[in-house]
Amino acid sequence: MDLTALQKVGRPNGKDAGAGERNGEVEVAREGFVSRPPVNVLQLTDGQRIDSATSPMAATFLSAVATRSIDSTCTGEKLAARLADPTQRRAAIETLGEYGLTSADVPLIVPFISDSEVAFQAASLLCVVPPQALLPHVAKILDLFESVPDDMRWRVVEALSKLDPDELGAHGDSVARLMGSSQDDSRRRALELMASLPPAVIQQHAPAAISLLDDEDEDCRLGAVELLGGLPPEALAQPPLLPALRRVMADDEEGCVRMGAVGALSKLPVGALTALAPDLMARLEDSEWRVRRHVSEVLAGFKADALAPHADAVLQRLGHTDARVREWAIATFAKLASALESDQAADVGARAATALKGLLNDEDRRVRERATWLGAKLAGNLAPAAPVEALSTAETPADRSG
Repeated sequence: MDLTALQKVGRPNGKDAGAGERNGEVEVAREGFVSRPPVNVLQLTDGQRIDSATSPMAATFLSAVATRSIDSTCTGEKLAARLADPTQRRAAIETLGEYGLTSADVPLIVPFISDSEVAFQAASLLCVVPPQALLPHVAKILDLFESVPDDMRWRVVEALSKLDPDELGAHGDSVARLMGSSQDDSRRRALELMASLPPAVIQQHAPAAISLLDDEDEDCRLGAVELLGGLPPEALAQPPLLPALRRVMADDEEGCVRMGAVGALSKLPVGALTALAPDLMARLEDSEWRVRRHVSEVLAGFKADALAPHADAVLQRLGHTDARVREWAIATFAKLASALESDQAADVGARAATALKGLLNDEDRRVRERATWLGAKLAGNLAPAAPVEALSTAETPADRSG
């Protein structure tokens, strides 16, 4: 039932009102609700009539209409006047929030998203407006974006994000411009808004996001990494994006941003990701345990022949201070051993056996168990087992200190 298309017709003295008997009607016009005697029948535009005595939904709706009909100042010129009066503005917006915003009300509300006194209420109303009613006002909202109070701007992003991505994508240039704002929060929120646009639009404006990888604000840098990480894998593999993400993974001062870069690069096509093995191995020495953990998980997905050229680097990690890296190194060496060339296998295997002896009494139980298993395997007394995927992802006290 479409209640927005209802006509409300009363029954004065128990009879239906005729065309000329309007004293029993509750009129719902754009200029406001007119107070009339009680109504107990809904008449749909197709002629169907519903009695509130037999329909709880009709009773509820008519009750709401009766309440609103007491005050006609929430629409039309009276609404505009109340909104123009700072002393009545909040009450007027709250009234609209209680009774519902129409398409005609939207342009009256939009300017107040930049009013610190009522910005949240105004933006919240825009969140419940049907997308097609909000769409004509996107340009105006984006023009006001930087003047919205910082702690309210997220609400504006929420409202705009409900629009169809293709329709919002028509404003991609404006969103990209906001990504270059002088205000930290405006840049952060613009990145969030850009993330809701179609991939083709995001890729078109990738240079604006790449420039934010050097932003002074860590949330902006992280937002840019996450935005770029959502691009198609083939796009990630191309310059200048790939070199930029490699640099962030290695050099950003914040662990969360470096970890975000690892996540973005992990989506590369297999060939491009395999070529990054040395970069990823280097991040096993990262000062942030979460980065080390994320890198070890990415490397665990490599095939044995892709890991074999890095056998020496894997062996070096058997002595790592992070127990989870040591565990990763044991499982990874077990995986790559089968792909070693025959002239290399004996030498590398002997060095691995020596290193493993030092881990048989390791403080970490999982490391001890895996070292014992791999030592037996190298000695030819154990069949292949213990998959790399079984690596623990739980944090330990040693992780925090490693």
